[in-house]
Amino acid sequence: MKDFLPQALDLLISVVTEPLFNAEDVDLSKKQRVADFQQEAQNPETQVNAVVNTVFYDASHPYRLLPEDGIKQAQALTAEDLRGYHRTTLDASTMYLIYAGPKMDKTTITRLNEGLGKIGKTNRTPKPIPPPAFDPNNSFAFEHRAIPTAYIRMKFNAPSATSADAPAAQVMFEILIEKLHEEVRTKRSLSYATMSQ
Repeated sequence: MKDFLPQALDLLISVVTEPLFNAEDVDLSKKQRVADFQQEAQNPETQVNAVVNTVFYDASHPYRLLPEDGIKQAQALTAEDLRGYHRTTLDASTMYLIYAGPKMDKTTITRLNEGLGKIGKTNRTPKPIPPPAFDPNNSFAFEHRAIPTAYIRMKFNAPSATSADAPAAQVMFEILIEKLHEEVRTKRSLSYATMSQ
């Protein structure tokens, strides 16, 4: 590995600081992303999450990305859009480099600092993520699909992972999932896949 580290480092610096984003590669990546979204829409487990997201997140919420919206965004993307976005991501205050391997020599460290040390810091103002707003007039959604199993998903606000209530909430959710599965699949023998988030 040590023998090829300088070449790998040069490649990393080039990719990070001066990516090409040529039209052919961008077009291929767009087609792949569109295919991924189409596959998500065909997968019942991911599609049921998209359906519930139409209720849980409003159209302007950053966590709402439905497959059909993703397809439109991907198709509209241009190489220049990517170049512009890339420029905004070159921010040393939000970038981290982690190396695992043999100890670097001074020449390699100098090359690394010369290549990536010139990336400046941007004082960004964090954008708060608004909690989903509950609308009692829009609290459920149905989608009719010709599939053998019906999927039910519930999504609701819960304590964050760092909250003191997080462990209790996790145990409560596990109990509720087990009870829901028992009620739907065991007692009633219904062909439903029950999930919660």
